[in-house]
Amino acid sequence: MSQYKCVLVGDGMVGKTNYVLALMGVNQESNSNELATNINAMQILGLQRQTKDYIPTLGVEVHPIVVSNTTFNVWDCAGQERFGGLRDGYYIMGDVAIIMFDSMDSFESAKGKWTLNMRRTLEKTPIAYIWSKYESEDEDENKDKEKKVLEKKVKEFEKDLPENSKVFKVNSKTRYGMHEPFEFLLSKLQK
Repeated sequence: MSQYKCVLVGDGMVGKTNYVLALMGVNQESNSNELATNINAMQILGLQRQTKDYIPTLGVEVHPIVVSNTTFNVWDCAGQERFGGLRDGYYIMGDVAIIMFDSMDSFESAKGKWTLNMRRTLEKTPIAYIWSKYESEDEDENKDKEKKVLEKKVKEFEKDLPENSKVFKVNSKTRYGMHEPFEFLLSKLQK
């Protein structure tokens, strides 16, 4: 079985860890051991939880994801600056990358800061951009103004992407589009 390193980045709270856990079939509410470990680590560091259900990734967590008889070792990197001090070191030897966003602000970071950081270390690496927490038109009848503007900006951004990069719409809760980014990345690795 082939193995590849996948670097997963994006701003804090965009859904990186939830996406990986959903791919692994882990229900985050029932994953109490990991939750307790992260809470204890945060308490040791003197940090407070930012929201009721949000526990930031501290540094990096590596999770194996199997797609089409291929293992992607996903390096889920901390999105918050205070936890990302060694981030560039995590990118080294990455075969593919995923850059995640969920709002206008995190999209601007994805196409700016995160893409620049990734390209600085991994110049020609295939990248899947994931619009997380996406709700299809059928699910989101009351599409708000920001989402409409974001939809337009994402379409413009897609036009300028190189052949080895693509934007995907994913929702970890509904499992919408979950495997498409990895299938795309695998197809680029097999060329």
